[in-house]
Amino acid sequence: AIIDANGNVVSSDVSGSIQAQSVLSGVPDLLLTFADPELIDDCSFHPCVRYGRYEMDKVVSFVPPDGNFELMKYRVRNAAAKMFSPPLQCT
Repeated sequence: AIIDANGNVVSSDVSGSIQAQSVLSGVPDLLLTFADPELIDDCSFHPCVRYGRYEMDKVVSFVPPDGNFELMKYRVRNAAAKMFSPPLQCT
């Protein structure tokens, strides 16, 4: 964050990632939804994610690979970052 002389936040940036570990058998189809997907300004996904579904519905639909993997990276900039909290659901 960049803070002015009066202690006010001038600019802020939140960067994060979602790390996952899958030990599921079969071919599970998972869906990750965000409480407020409009906060996410920039993101990149693991190849298992159906990007078209994210573009259309703002949900992360995927069949996870076995083991540990990085599902996605994201960034929230400026005003949204001041009030950002990362609640999400995976179903």
